[in-house]
Amino acid sequence: MFESNLIEFGLSQREAKVYLASFSLGEAPASVIAEHLGFSRLTVYSILKRLLSMGLILSCERKSGRVFCPASPETFLNFFDDQLSIIQSKRDRWTDFFPKLKRFFKGGNTDFLESVYVRTIQDEKRLK
Repeated sequence: MFESNLIEFGLSQREAKVYLASFSLGEAPASVIAEHLGFSRLTVYSILKRLLSMGLILSCERKSGRVFCPASPETFLNFFDDQLSIIQSKRDRWTDFFPKLKRFFKGGNTDFLESVYVRTIQDEKRLK
């Protein structure tokens, strides 16, 4: 039940499993989480890294090594707020870009075409 809800909220199935395992295990090293779920440690470290970047998992150093534990469930709200900010920023940039794109497809603005061409050439040179 919780797993499917977490997937609906944007986690992958494995992310949801690791997140839920962290609640049942409390503070635990990645090796314990991996053993509990039957995942490889490498897989669990990769998932923990993503969950840490989302702010959903916390880590700290103990005498025995690094352990992970779940952040408060309220942190999902922060994650959603961050996602909303990103989407709003993309929407704002699109709103600025869209009229230029329309003019380009109508053939009305060659300056826009020229700037895209020059930027593409510059990007190609950087990649070489």
